[in-house]
This record gives sequence, structure tokens and C-alpha cells, in this order.
Amino acid sequence: MQLDAFDYLEPRCPLTGGKEFYGGNPEQQCGSIPVEAVIEKLDGYLNREQYEPANRLLYYWLEEARALKDRQGELSILSEIMGLSRRRNDRQGGLQAVKRGFALLEELKLQSKAAGTIWLNGATTLKAFGNAEESVAYYEKAYENLNQYLPKEDPLWGGFFNNYALALADLDRFKEAEHLYFQAIAVMEKQENGGLEIAVTLLNLAETYERAGEPESKIEKALEQAQEYLDDTHLVRNGYYAFVCRKCAPTFGHFGWFLLQRELNERADRIYAGT
Repeated sequence: MQLDAFDYLEPRCPLTGGKEFYGGNPEQQCGSIPVEAVIEKLDGYLNREQYEPANRLLYYWLEEARALKDRQGELSILSEIMGLSRRRNDRQGGLQAVKRGFALLEELKLQSKAAGTIWLNGATTLKAFGNAEESVAYYEKAYENLNQYLPKEDPLWGGFFNNYALALADLDRFKEAEHLYFQAIAVMEKQENGGLEIAVTLLNLAETYERAGEPESKIEKALEQAQEYLDDTHLVRNGYYAFVCRKCAPTFGHFGWFLLQRELNERADRIYAGT
């Protein structure tokens, strides 16, 4: 009796048909995950400070992307995992996402704004988990990509300059860091709702001044300016505002501004509680 291929080949992707179901290229993409819908769902969790459901959501779709060989979708989810890992202080998950994400970027040879954003996100995750020196090379990769596709006034440059400055400050390259902080502020001053990012940058600047041994007056000025931006009544008091308040509060506490630290945490609590 002559055997047909259907008698002995293992099934492949369930979305294919005919003999391709049993043969074909095992690395061929056979579907795509709904990235936009996943991110919309993720934003809902983040706006309520629900980090564990957000984490489960991302890892579910990460496995789906891998099953479908959807590398672009996998990259998108990995980038979101990098950001969430920093919020959750999940060093292992963050660094694993960076390693896989960088490998996919090299494998796919992507050159785009999206690729630059992922290089930036990965570099920032490395820095956040104590690998500032390693992160510098990836900030440079991010710059190479973003410089090709982004106009100089794009708000993403604000995040790039601010986060790169943090890495340089960790390496005691304080003057270079200060220059980048001011570049970040210059970008965000031109944005309609850039005040929150400016506040974060000013607090990073205050901490850098402290570490560099700069005069107390420079630190106080940066703190006062940051408070002015956070108190701006024109800012939308949404989930992102709450996240920034929560992020900024410990820095004010570090410098002894305990009443403002408490107030910012209370603002965040009210927003997350929906009141």
C-alpha cells in the first residue's frame, strides 16, 4: 500500500488548508494578532493601575504571536512588556523582553520609526535595571533609526533625550546629561500637553544636580518648576496624569518635600479610584 503525505506528516498551522496544513514552511507566518485591540485593552488596565491583569494580557498575546509566527506582532507585544516591566519592577521579564526584541530587530533588519522606538524602549529598560553602560549603544541605534524618520519637533524626541540623559547621568557624564535634559525640555515645550514630561525631566535634572554636587539653588529651582507644571490646571487629570504623579512623588520626598509627595499620591489615588 502506498502512503499519502497526509498519513505521516505532522499538522502545522491550523489557519492553513490542504496539504500545507501538514507540510509547508514551519517558520512561515500564518496569521496576525490584533495589536491595536490589545493595546487598547492594555491602556484600560494601565489607566486603572491594574498591572497584573495587564501583564497576563500581554503574555497571552505574546504566545499567540509566537504560535502564528507573527514576528511584527511579537515585537509590538515585547515592546509593551518592556514598558510594563519597568512599572512592575520586573527585572527578569523586562530583560528577557529586551533580549528577544533586539534579536528580532536584527533578524528582520527593520529600519523605521517603530524600530527606533523599540530600540529606545529596550535601552531604557536596560538602564532601568542597572545596565546603563550597555544601554548607551542601543540609545545610539535608536537615534540612527529615529533621525531618519522623525522631524526634530516630534514629541518622541523628548522621551529619547530624557531617557538617554538618565543613562549618561548613571555613568557620571553629568554635563552631557544636563545638555540632553534641556534638549528634552525644548522639544516638550512645543507640545500641546508636554507639561507632564517636562516635570519628569526637571525632577531627573534635580537628581542629577545633586549627584554632580551642584549648588542647592539649582536643585530647588528645578523642583519648583516641576511643581508648577504638575499643578497646571489645564492638564487633563486622566490615568496618565495619575501615573506621572505617582512617578514624581518619591523624588519630591527624597528632597524633603513631603507634603507635596503626599498630595501627588492622593491625586493619583483619586484618579485611579474614579473620583
